[in-house]
Amino acid sequence: MQRGRKPADDVHKPQKLYLNLLKITDSDVGDDDAGLDNVYEFKFLTAEDAKKRDAETFWFEVGKILDKEFDESADIADFLLENNLVDSNTHSYLKLPYKILNRLWDRIKTKPVIEYHLESNKTLDEVLNIFVRINNGGKPVELSELLISLVTAQMKDFDVENELISIVNAVNNVGGEKSFNVSNDFVLKAFLVLCGDNSDDKNSIKFKIENFKPQRIKKMREEWQSMAQALKLAVTLLNEFGLNQNHFASNNALIPLAQYIYLKGNNPAAYAADKGKMMHWFISATLNGIFGAGTDATLIRFRKCLNDSHENFPILEMLNAKDKSADEIADELINALMATNYKSMKNVLLALTILYDGKINLATVDVDHMFPKVKIKGIVEMVRQGIADETKFNTDFEKFCNALPNLQLLDSAENKKKSSTYFNDWIAAKPAAEREKYMAENFVPERFPAPSPQSAGSFPIYHT
Repeated sequence: MQRGRKPADDVHKPQKLYLNLLKITDSDVGDDDAGLDNVYEFKFLTAEDAKKRDAETFWFEVGKILDKEFDESADIADFLLENNLVDSNTHSYLKLPYKILNRLWDRIKTKPVIEYHLESNKTLDEVLNIFVRINNGGKPVELSELLISLVTAQMKDFDVENELISIVNAVNNVGGEKSFNVSNDFVLKAFLVLCGDNSDDKNSIKFKIENFKPQRIKKMREEWQSMAQALKLAVTLLNEFGLNQNHFASNNALIPLAQYIYLKGNNPAAYAADKGKMMHWFISATLNGIFGAGTDATLIRFRKCLNDSHENFPILEMLNAKDKSADEIADELINALMATNYKSMKNVLLALTILYDGKINLATVDVDHMFPKVKIKGIVEMVRQGIADETKFNTDFEKFCNALPNLQLLDSAENKKKSSTYFNDWIAAKPAAEREKYMAENFVPERFPAPSPQSAGSFPIYHT
């Protein structure tokens, strides 16, 4: 099993809270409350597991302390004798289980230390949310895990939990082990989007009980394999362009890609001509941080946009799906690109990918400073030390050095060869045909004013 999970049959068996009456981690069992949280052994167990008994184990069902059987503290001794928790020599009850059980009885029956809030909302959604909040201090339980229990009850012939684990593993390992990082929550969210109607209601894709009604689950079951394949093909597309989890922050950007692939029948040939547009949209959406607050509403808009498209990937409509004009979207993207800095490598890689229209694999290239960083540092240092005349050099070199216009994607082997060579010297050493091809593919101006010690002031002009 993955992630240390118990088999599904064990997870869904009824469990109750038990207290071990024969084990304590602190010899002090006096009346002070210091360290109570660390002293007693409580566990959620099935009735079968609770039957285990040995020299250090006797599980007492905590809820029974409220039964009439324990109306008086004197009833504790009777319980111990009836369950043979006695000293073999004196035949009287054992002191340790008596002290433990007596403390439990005292805290529950006599001391009003339990605070509670009466919740009038009886919806199952609220019950699940309360459970998640209360359990936050213990072993984390995702809301999807609780919903899985409900889905499992309606898919009795289908192992939902293990199927989800299988999908998560298949998606995350596209392009190499753990290249991506999706979760059960993400897969369920994607399925809600993909198998939903064209509703404008953002609540239709939230993790709510009402979105997992029998009819929706039936459709989800019918389309399960197709939707899983669409997710896998979406990350396969990113992998083809050399992208992995290190290149983007929100997995939700994968969902519209998966939806378009799903609408195309999971047939790569049917969307082959759209791959460049799909990647342009993905990169633009990521750089602009579209999937931040209000993600559900954004996903709904994109879903409607894709459902209304009949032929090609609707990139213009998709970029306009945030209720902004095309010019506003373009300005946002340009500003995002120009603000991209070498120190934000994730965004640099995505931004530079746009130049190559999907014809470059990020796994095989490095980000290179066209005008070498080490040279700029040397010039700036000479100015600082008074070795070079400050009036002849623009000290903004250091700022512009890491800006996008001075960065390019270069084959890893070629980058090592170039090293700290001045750009003019490096490009001049190439054969004419190779030089022209490089300049065209990398959108370098024919008379690129790359700075050198003799033309140091020109670089900021190029940047602007």
